[in-house]
Amino acid sequence: MAYAFVAGTSAASSDGGTVTTSAIDTTGADTLFAFICGNSAYIPTWTDSKGNTWTALTAYEVSGATRGRWWYAKAATVGAGHTVTISIGNLPAVAFLAFSGGHATAPFLSENGLGTSYGSSGQGGSVTPSEDNCLVLSGCVDHVAATESVNQGFTIASQVSASANAKGAAAAYLIETTAAAKDPTWTHSADNASSIANAVFKSASGGAGLALDPPTAGTPALTAIVTVTGTAATGGVSPYTYQWYRSTTSGFTPGGGNILSGKTSLVLNDTGLTPGTTYSYVLRATDNASTTADSAEVAVATPSGTGGALILLIGP
Repeated sequence: MAYAFVAGTSAASSDGGTVTTSAIDTTGADTLFAFICGNSAYIPTWTDSKGNTWTALTAYEVSGATRGRWWYAKAATVGAGHTVTISIGNLPAVAFLAFSGGHATAPFLSENGLGTSYGSSGQGGSVTPSEDNCLVLSGCVDHVAATESVNQGFTIASQVSASANAKGAAAAYLIETTAAAKDPTWTHSADNASSIANAVFKSASGGAGLALDPPTAGTPALTAIVTVTGTAATGGVSPYTYQWYRSTTSGFTPGGGNILSGKTSLVLNDTGLTPGTTYSYVLRATDNASTTADSAEVAVATPSGTGGALILLIGP
């Protein structure tokens, strides 16, 4: 499952101290993001109308002018009428975004950011996704009123202009099919001292779908000992774990009744087998998102005589 934008909004304080977003419908989202903006050195107080727990990334600032920071939440509760309220007493603004397709347990990958001096444009620094299908977020804080634009294929999800009571906030996103470094340039309609923060989050599907190469059989030898070698999984969300299964029934379903307990490396040395018996083996991979994939089954007939080891290879 790849990322998909569900809803977004932004808001700026009218009193210089507190801001509440308009209500959005976050139904279907599983990961929430907020780009919180203000003057430098603020510490926000949060209220999420659905009660979700939020995690802060790094704050990037121009001293005495602007500060911006991404926050995220693995949404336990979403739905209609969803708002966030930020109290920092320091000219707050916020962009609030909801996405589906986020990684189930550990979506955050990397970040970068920078506070830039006055100018017509700025960048936060390059971020490089470690896998395909990542969500790349970029946020820009404005010190003075301006309309923002951004390049490199990013979509501005929401923005609000600076005023006497609030900084300006703009948030953009890019869903990358193929991982590539990004460092978008924000262009201001009026010269600004801007803080820019970029962050990368991995999806539920990670890169390509989790897969194992089909098995190939080596040359049999003359003993009831089998060595089976698997190849590393590809796709999904690394790292991977492995488990071997064995049955004397062709076309079996791997499960608790045929698991080879403790056999979790790519190389299986299976001993104590019955001569003259056909055994079938399957290697199962599990990725960091708890997705599983099974190799094709390989069948091995142990000889009835004695001699050297029977060796099978799974994969090229």
